[in-house]
Amino acid sequence: MTLTGVGVLLLGIGFIILSLLSILVIVKLSNLINSVNRSVDALPQQMNGIISESNRMIRNSNQMIDDLTEKSAALNPVVDFAGELGTLSIKPTSSLVSLSGKLKTKVDNGSQKVNPNVRRNAVGSLLIGYQLFRKQKELKRIKQGTESYDKSN
Repeated sequence: MTLTGVGVLLLGIGFIILSLLSILVIVKLSNLINSVNRSVDALPQQMNGIISESNRMIRNSNQMIDDLTEKSAALNPVVDFAGELGTLSIKPTSSLVSLSGKLKTKVDNGSQKVNPNVRRNAVGSLLIGYQLFRKQKELKRIKQGTESYDKSN
């Protein structure tokens, strides 16, 4: 065998190896294309499921909006009444605000002097009121005959 024959033999072997490798690549590409084809074939079913679920959600949303509209229509008179009540309360409230402002001005100006004995007088008044209440209760019991009057009190 000559060098030319060996070269041709090596070229033949290289070509066979290259052909086998290209066959493997083509087989893998064919498998990939088949897989993509299966995925694409399954898309219409998946899309139908997604579309039907979307339609169901839209129907539920529409029903909820209709229900909300009915309920808000039922509450509308109550809200209107509350608004009118708030509007009506503005005048008395504003007069109370102006009155409290006037009183605050008088107090700030020192026109009203607070007696330092006010607390002592208030406590004394409460004690006298309590004693009168107790004596009145005792008198009622005496009138009913349930208890004799104790003169030491």
